[in-house]
Amino acid sequence: MTMLLLSYDPTTTTPPASADEPAAMPPPASTDDDLHLAAYESKLQLVRDYVKGVALGFSNGFFLHGTGGIAKSYTVLNELQRLGVDFKLFNSRMSGRGLFEALAEYPTAIHVLEDMERVVKDKDAQGILRSACWGQRGDDGRQRKLVSWVTAKGVESTVFQGGIIMLSNRPLDDMPELKAIRTRISHLHLEVSDAEIAAQMRRLARKGYTHDGKTMTADEAETVCEFVILESQNKLCHLDMRLMDNAFRDYLQWREGHAACHWQTLVATRLDGRRDESAAVSAPKDRQQDEDLRTLETALAQFPTTLAAQIEWCRQRSKSRASFFRYKRALEERAAR
Repeated sequence: MTMLLLSYDPTTTTPPASADEPAAMPPPASTDDDLHLAAYESKLQLVRDYVKGVALGFSNGFFLHGTGGIAKSYTVLNELQRLGVDFKLFNSRMSGRGLFEALAEYPTAIHVLEDMERVVKDKDAQGILRSACWGQRGDDGRQRKLVSWVTAKGVESTVFQGGIIMLSNRPLDDMPELKAIRTRISHLHLEVSDAEIAAQMRRLARKGYTHDGKTMTADEAETVCEFVILESQNKLCHLDMRLMDNAFRDYLQWREGHAACHWQTLVATRLDGRRDESAAVSAPKDRQQDEDLRTLETALAQFPTTLAAQIEWCRQRSKSRASFFRYKRALEERAAR
């Protein structure tokens, strides 16, 4: 059986003579992994349900945010394909005018806006989104979502009957215009732990991997997967699915003889870059957490019950009920010190 070396020194640029050198077998799937996979799947099922609500007309829209590489886009697009609904994906720059023209051209489709934070910050696009996500009910009970574009030359209008799904790495900003959008659609902060991502990585690695006709066995994929997980832990980098996919490609490039450096060197260097990025964003993240805590403290003082404070805080911060109680415990611990 082919096994790979896990103890290779990533500082050297000379690859081992053969991929057949002995190595420790990847650990078998654990009960903990099963529990983490179940938790991860329950979160993705919530995403699918919200997507299905938009696709079937129960909801006008859905805003999903969370860190990159946790399967947001994959889950949304896969569910839309499974349902067989007409959808249009936009994942580059779009102006307010461009959004209006897209809705007018495809008035019954589901419009997926992926990683387009500029759209929700564009004042023209904000008005278009508000109109496209709510309307007056007709005699049949359906909302008539009239979207207009007004210029000096006249008024252009379209009745939009589809839905809007927005995917982002960041939450909707606390702006009055965007709060109006939030009240018209479903929104969810997808929070996934490293343990859940690691369990999902192992599950996928057990199936092997194929890229451009080149295949990795399950043994190969599992070995690369465990190296990624271990190195990420050592370098204090968060895991994501894109990292494993890139690591598999690094391995294939090395195995096919197209890299002088060992695959572990390529992967470790990727992680060094990600460690720098993590350090660069740590301060803004701390500031955001402080703001979350201040907002929670205000909500608890303003509302008579914990439930009312929870609803308001989750609405303002676009976070889950579990996050509310986690932040509440943090506040209590801070007060006790």
